[in-house]
Amino acid sequence: LLQLLLKASQDKRFVCEEAEMALNAMVKSSPALPLLRKLEHYVNHSNLRVRAKAAVSISNCIAKL
Repeated sequence: LLQLLLKASQDKRFVCEEAEMALNAMVKSSPALPLLRKLEHYVNHSNLRVRAKAAVSISNCIAKL
């Protein structure tokens, strides 16, 4: 999960888009509560972009509930 968040926050457009698609697929296919528990650890990450991607994924999980 951390690697996906790091790749989604890169400047390389193709890598970023593919990682975001993988994150969205993970949000759609996995149970929301366990994924929320894992994502909440990355909200306090030192990298601001990782925090942003984690927040977007959390928002998508909550919308799924």
